[in-house]
Amino acid sequence: MWKCSKKNKPAFILFFLVVEFSSIVLLPYISYAQEKFQIYSSISILDADDLAILSMQKGTYEEEIDISHLTVTGLTLGKSTLTDVRNKLGMAAYYKNKLDGDEADDELYFSSNIKGDDTVMVFSSGTYGGWEYIDGFSIITLGQIDTRQIKPAPSPLITKQISTRSGLRLGISPNELETIMGKKPSAIKGNTIFYFFHKARIGKDSDYDINSQVVAKFKNGKLTSLSVDLDDFYAH
Repeated sequence: MWKCSKKNKPAFILFFLVVEFSSIVLLPYISYAQEKFQIYSSISILDADDLAILSMQKGTYEEEIDISHLTVTGLTLGKSTLTDVRNKLGMAAYYKNKLDGDEADDELYFSSNIKGDDTVMVFSSGTYGGWEYIDGFSIITLGQIDTRQIKPAPSPLITKQISTRSGLRLGISPNELETIMGKKPSAIKGNTIFYFFHKARIGKDSDYDINSQVVAKFKNGKLTSLSVDLDDFYAH
């Protein structure tokens, strides 16, 4: 049996400290990586027609989005991280939609813990946020996700009253949406209203501008699905 002599005692202590440090620092990252493998296969909240309209509009609007539209429950797109979301709302599982391929967003789903309240909040991070900073969120209802594959984490902060800092929330009318946004819609398709925004990025990454969009879906004159997203746009 190997014995620790006085001569090799410092090396042994150093080895022990390295092992302990690794277990403290690295294990959370290993656990984080393992959590990312909650894979589902389902149609996205935005359908193919929605995505086509978004694609055609990239870079065509010069107005910058107000940060109040990007903030909900004190979490802001482009500034808050997925870890911030979990620390505030609860330890939800990480999900990826395999239909979105190799660059699928990391997603967190939360539901209301109030009986009879079917509100769901989705936070996501993809290429723009580097799969760390949130670059999109949606306020929807349980009926709009496949609960056989996705299990939202109950959170006391998710209710029917949840809204962006600007006041966007489920249940408002198209007229109320326009009042909050402060301008006419950028596009309308059926019961879906689109708002597009654009910001030229300054600095070393100036080849890429920032697009943002608000997509609101209505049924019987009431908002039933709200999605707000940021993404990169190659402008040069």
